[in-house]
Amino acid sequence: MADPAIGQVAASVWEAKIGKKPTDNIFNSRALFYAMGSDGFKEDVSGGRLFEFTLEYAENTTHQMQGEMDNLDTTRIDVFDAARYNQKIAAGTVVYSELERLRNLGDGAKFDVIAGKLANGKNSHSALLNRQMWGDGSGPNDIDGIQKLISITPTTGSVGGINGSTFTWWRNRQASGAKTSTAFDNLRPALTSVHNQCSLGGTENKPTALVMDRADLEGLESTMVTLERYTSDDRKRDGDPAFLNDALKFKGLPAMYDEDAPAGEARFINPKFLKVPYLSGGWMKMYPAVDPANQLSNVHKVATVLGMASNARRHLGVVSAIT
Repeated sequence: MADPAIGQVAASVWEAKIGKKPTDNIFNSRALFYAMGSDGFKEDVSGGRLFEFTLEYAENTTHQMQGEMDNLDTTRIDVFDAARYNQKIAAGTVVYSELERLRNLGDGAKFDVIAGKLANGKNSHSALLNRQMWGDGSGPNDIDGIQKLISITPTTGSVGGINGSTFTWWRNRQASGAKTSTAFDNLRPALTSVHNQCSLGGTENKPTALVMDRADLEGLESTMVTLERYTSDDRKRDGDPAFLNDALKFKGLPAMYDEDAPAGEARFINPKFLKVPYLSGGWMKMYPAVDPANQLSNVHKVATVLGMASNARRHLGVVSAIT
């Protein structure tokens, strides 16, 4: 006679289940997604074929100093244009069978598997959006991500239909963070230069966050050791020799890392000038379950119709080639 499959103890005693829902072992921080969201980066757009941003790009050069009876310059000066961005679709499904649903009813359920699957679907969707936001827009269905909008080569290529090699006002700020002799010795000077270039006078329209990969954030922290002060109102933390990550700032901006960020690059962002437009009703929309005619299952569609855009690239910047 064959041995039973699970044994007497397993058959007679319930497992000691800990926690009310599955513990996340897969999702990353999506730091960019949330850093942008804190200041309202999304733009709700009602219809249309493209996402268009009107730009003011030139001074009216008829204004000049002149004599009492000199003629005024009546030349008509063009000062407006537009940047246009394509609409892309991010989508996926959440599927569960009728057998799964029925097994999960009543006291036999360890947790609500349907609610868990729907939550996982939303988290998976936002993880995709975060990766897309960090992308370079090279795929046929990709949005124009940060690596394109805040380029490490801002003097080349077109963004929003405008060529940065031709129009200097349509270039993001960029500097090299390559070391001179010791690791990260040029990082802080490069960050200072790019930050100041992104702003007006160092105070207006300045970036709101600095986001990079983990290695470079740790490199930035290593350059700040000489500035440490040991202060604490919690006796348990006396003598703590390191900064808390949420205490790391650069010129008052929160500095953070995102697991999806490209290595060796640190970017200054500002949701006022870096936008994610989406069609109304099309932001992470979870559709009602569909019951296929030939299958005992339920299918929820999740979709976002969006783009990523800048309306003033000069207020965005990157320090690249960090070593």
